[in-house]
Amino acid sequence: MTSTPAHDALTTIRERYVRALLDGDAIAAHGHVAEALELVPVAEVYLDVVHPALHEVGRRWERDTVNVAEEHLATSVSEVMLAELAGRLPRTPRRNRTAIVACGPGEQHAIGSRIVADFLEADGWDTLHLGATTPGSALAELTVARHAEVIAISVSLPLRIPEVADACRRLKALPFAPVVALGGQAFTRPSQAFAVGADLHAGSPTDLVAALGDRFPR
Repeated sequence: MTSTPAHDALTTIRERYVRALLDGDAIAAHGHVAEALELVPVAEVYLDVVHPALHEVGRRWERDTVNVAEEHLATSVSEVMLAELAGRLPRTPRRNRTAIVACGPGEQHAIGSRIVADFLEADGWDTLHLGATTPGSALAELTVARHAEVIAISVSLPLRIPEVADACRRLKALPFAPVVALGGQAFTRPSQAFAVGADLHAGSPTDLVAALGDRFPR
């Protein structure tokens, strides 16, 4: 990416935001988000500040440079920031279609799926966000009960892929099978998602919104 003044400023903001997360300082985090909003659209704040900052916290946790309490603080503050940002996303007319967004079985971190849900909601979908570790059986039952046409599952851990494959099989066995989209760090290539039963692989929330727009034109 070519360096620009805005990009350089956003990098600095993101670094300060990471520090605020680890300190559990929601006020400072809010200030950094507000500063970013003066530079770029809200979608970019989601994707270039909030999400990568939390990913950086996770990377540090894996390296034992932050502890579990700090990681939990970061997640808690991020949830507050996302709640504020969601209301700022530009909205399109309702589609009168339902999408369910969930983390795969055993997946404990739901920030990525929360962002996906916010982007789909802004694009007009009636969105149900189930959060962390959703069993495939429960996901299939809710799909039927809510007549959902799209199921988006976030998977960060490769060891969870077999359980996600089972969830895909359950969903595809339904009388009116939904479109199943998979994303997350567990899938480094689209072919990996397709191999376990996905109809779509999305590398980002904006990719998913675009792909579903093609599948379900207004």
